[in-house]
Amino acid sequence: MSKNSKSSSLPIHPLYKYRVFRDLTQEHIAKTLGVSRAHISGIERGTHVPSPKLAQAIEQATIGAVRADEVLLYSQQLNSD
Repeated sequence: MSKNSKSSSLPIHPLYKYRVFRDLTQEHIAKTLGVSRAHISGIERGTHVPSPKLAQAIEQATIGAVRADEVLLYSQQLNSD
């Protein structure tokens, strides 16, 4: 299986859905959380696993729209494949 076909079948990260729905950039989210844009990009792509503390900060920053357990579960699901 090629890398492109695998990535096209991945579920969409809840943070990405939140960002797109609210027309926010990765840079905006990153500044709100005090991390780099690349860090947010990695979390959304599933190449970076956020710490539980950062997952909780994402939940707080999104006023509960993106739950910490969803963020952590997404990473676990990708890493179990």
